[in-house]
Amino acid sequence: MLRLLLFTSILIPFVVAYSTGPPVSRCGSMIPGHGFSGQTTASPYNVVTTATGGYTPGKEYTITIQKASSASPDFKGFMCQVRAADGSSTTARGTFENFNTGKAQNLGCTTSKGAVTHKNGNDVSSFSATWKAPSPGAGQLKALCTVVQVKSTFWVQVGSAAFSELSSPTTQAVTTNPQAATTKASKPSANTVTMAGTKQSATTTANQQQSTAATTKPLPNTVTMAGTTKQSATTTAKQQSTANVTDKVDNPMTATTAPPPTDGENQLTLSKTAWITITVILAVVLC
Repeated sequence: MLRLLLFTSILIPFVVAYSTGPPVSRCGSMIPGHGFSGQTTASPYNVVTTATGGYTPGKEYTITIQKASSASPDFKGFMCQVRAADGSSTTARGTFENFNTGKAQNLGCTTSKGAVTHKNGNDVSSFSATWKAPSPGAGQLKALCTVVQVKSTFWVQVGSAAFSELSSPTTQAVTTNPQAATTKASKPSANTVTMAGTKQSATTTANQQQSTAATTKPLPNTVTMAGTTKQSATTTAKQQSTANVTDKVDNPMTATTAPPPTDGENQLTLSKTAWITITVILAVVLC
């Protein structure tokens, strides 16, 4: 009877510890305190996650322990965490939010929900839990699970494929198409010459030249810098001709010479002289 009580007192702590899940002190190593070493052979169980293609901070994903083949036996216990993929830290990342509470419970590794573990020794063929990704900056991660087939047989830190951090939805919305946002804000107005628009620049320059030419078209007989020698010569000749005509009008005496008097005009002049002479003689006599 004494031997039976002694055996029972030794066995009960192992059974209780096994059936209700590991203590927080096992968070770092993830090795059960069963008094046995973990298996070194390939695990008959796989750990898979819906975050394999990458995770977005704050989003939820599913992590599952499942049999590697149909021949794999059921398992009784487990403990799962998500850590840095390179194994550089034992810090648990993210939180386990939803799972079958009849089989599992949270374990306070790093945070109150940093790990999930079994709460009884009932056999299961698979187990799934919802994992919420951590805040930005966690980097590349992987899910790690210790799976217990029986007390003496277990595999430590069976890992999933690594998954990388993706940009958050807010960041993606702002930076998806920066070029389109910049182009819209700085869209050049019509006929604006830009460094990138060679064809537009050439067309605009041509239009400006045509507009300038139409606006500054020289009037008739106007000598311009772009005028030809013929136009300049013609204008000069016209100016000289105009000068000659003006000179003639201003100086009529130099324009023509008076013709000599006719015979009739000479006779009239003599008659006037004779009458003047007679008038003078009569005036003298009468006086």
